[in-house]
Amino acid sequence: VVTYDPRGMGLSQRVHDFSLDTRVADMRTVVGHLQLKRFAIMGITHATVAAAAYAARYPADVTHLALVTPYADGPQLYAASSAFSAYAALESVTVEQWDFVAMTIASRGSGYGNVEAARWGAEFIKASISAEGYLAYRRDNRQTSVRDELASIVAPTLVIGREQDDVIPVELTQDVAARIPNARFQLLPPSPAMAVDENVNDVILDFIRDQDAQKPAPDAPREIPVAPLAAAHFTAVILFTDIVSSTELTERMGDARFRDASRALDAGLRAAIRDAGGAAIDGKLLGDGVLAT
Repeated sequence: VVTYDPRGMGLSQRVHDFSLDTRVADMRTVVGHLQLKRFAIMGITHATVAAAAYAARYPADVTHLALVTPYADGPQLYAASSAFSAYAALESVTVEQWDFVAMTIASRGSGYGNVEAARWGAEFIKASISAEGYLAYRRDNRQTSVRDELASIVAPTLVIGREQDDVIPVELTQDVAARIPNARFQLLPPSPAMAVDENVNDVILDFIRDQDAQKPAPDAPREIPVAPLAAAHFTAVILFTDIVSSTELTERMGDARFRDASRALDAGLRAAIRDAGGAAIDGKLLGDGVLAT
């Protein structure tokens, strides 16, 4: 297992550039330094953004992707999360009142019931990142989105959400799962913020070891489908889309512009399909086309 302190944190150099591209480049540097060939990636909360982007941009590297309480869009996170909207309200006093802000964050993470744990957590936060770095980190996270890249992920993906999570609402984790082709969504019981317990570890290891594992026992964490069909009997509508004259369009627009436009179109189509209660079929590569029911 390979772990590293993200830029600006822990033992890493104190920098204030937390853009998505630089974080993915950091991952690429670690991979290159260790000469890793094919590997699984696990990301937790904020780390899921870079993990998902890496899997989308370097599909040949990634065997499996596990995302624990992920989100796809920073603006959406700050609008939907009561915790992050509260953190945002404290930003104006963060530098002057760093001790207070760190203690507030740590108290929330420990469930407000353990003063000693909160004190330890606050010291850990202050030792791990500066107040200025914290603000830069929040600013870049709030502006970052991988929503349009999720459809490009081809690695088998497990998305884990938490019940009653006011930090990363389960609706945001479900949205991530719905945007990744053939992703598996697992809902686990409530847990302290950022906690990765044995339950999470077991679920991820089972996913990596056996893609076709049997369904969990009734008392195990339940797995729920992302886009279930509402009834056994229904009228089926089959949709197929294709970009007409894509070769000529590519020549006219250039590879980069065409690729960006194609990704945006694909994401928009999949969103419209989901909004209509449908499901994209991803078992077959269709180039720039989409097949759905």
